[in-house]
Amino acid sequence: MSAVFPALLGVVTKVYDDITDMNIHVSPVLVESLKSLMIALLVYTTGNDFYLALSFLIVSLFNSGFDNPFWKSIAPVSLLLTLYTLPHAGENAIYNSFLCILVVIGILVAAMFEDRLFSEEVSQEKLVSRILLVIGFGAMLVIPYMEWFMIPEFSRHAIHTTTIVMFTNMFVSVLTMVYFLYFSGKSLQELNPGRVVHEKK
Repeated sequence: MSAVFPALLGVVTKVYDDITDMNIHVSPVLVESLKSLMIALLVYTTGNDFYLALSFLIVSLFNSGFDNPFWKSIAPVSLLLTLYTLPHAGENAIYNSFLCILVVIGILVAAMFEDRLFSEEVSQEKLVSRILLVIGFGAMLVIPYMEWFMIPEFSRHAIHTTTIVMFTNMFVSVLTMVYFLYFSGKSLQELNPGRVVHEKK
């Protein structure tokens, strides 16, 4: 069951994100259900892992800059989880927390770089990027790289869990883009309203 909650968290997060970003018209009940499910899965996924909770807190603070009020509401939930799991931080908590923060910030910077490189919500270039990410995260789940590179023990569970979340998140992203690009019957301009999109002939 340890992989089920993070896998579902990645799926639910991306489904909600796509619904809101692309203004997909669905039942308000479904949207609210996704929000509630996301909070529950966040709690179950975090468990007693302080560094995982801290990682979620940093990401939620970053997402608080977005207009969507729900993303802002994740920050206090993540803060509560971080405080709750603090007794499980173990030895060298301050130093380990500093390393955790640096790693998460690096990941967020990389994500921002991808968003700037592929600014459209849906495009063939972004689809290829997401496919490569799915392959990369999938490889991280099966290759024992943490043993090879002697990753500190305190961070291994958090890294593995986050990788599961990102793998399912990117997998849903790929499915969504494949549908909209090849089966929705919409043009790139329709899929990316308010942005100048150059259609390939």
